Amino acid sequence: MEIIKNIWYGNLEPQDLTDEDIEKANELSEKVNSCYENLVEKLSKESQKLLDEYVEMFEKYNCFLEEKAFESGFKLAVQAIVESLGD
Repeated sequence: MEIIKNIWYGNLEPQDLTDEDIEKANELSEKVNSCYENLVEKLSKESQKLLDEYVEMFEKYNCFLEEKAFESGFKLAVQAIVESLGD
């Protein structure tokens, strides 16, 4: 059961990113950071704090959705395997 060990130890990456995907992700990350820095420069300290709180909550929200999407994909894959073995 090598796959179980790899899942347990985190040796499997659920996303296979191509070089093109990584380049696109890095480009988007740079744009996000640039926009954030430009916005923060224009905000008061209180507004910066509120923005940081918003960003933190949005990141938690995205992580939650990603986790649920992974669970759904995993369940679907297991269901497909079970059904294919039953035929």
